[in-house]
Amino acid sequence: MPKSSLSYPKVRKDKSGKYFIDLTLNDKRYRLYSGKIIKSSLRPNSYPAKYRLSKAKILADEVYKYLVSNDYCFGKKPNRAETFDRHFYAVPFELIHPNVLQTTEGNGSTE
Repeated sequence: MPKSSLSYPKVRKDKSGKYFIDLTLNDKRYRLYSGKIIKSSLRPNSYPAKYRLSKAKILADEVYKYLVSNDYCFGKKPNRAETFDRHFYAVPFELIHPNVLQTTEGNGSTE
């Protein structure tokens, strides 16, 4: 499977009669009863029984579109600056600027 694998969300009904969205993302199974994780106000089980299935299908579509547009991730999509900072600060300072430590250690100061 590719690095980011996503199965299209399926609408299912649990034993208590509530609808949920069932999907697999990166070999992890998710069951969503509402759109809270994608910041959607859609809650299919808050509707009358005859509308729940159709609302759950709408939620499944919203979840899929959200994941595709957000690089297959439920979290916040990092912007370029955040990505740069994360990689830049992961490298120890001494490896980036080896001369800085040599000049401060050999300046002859008594501390």
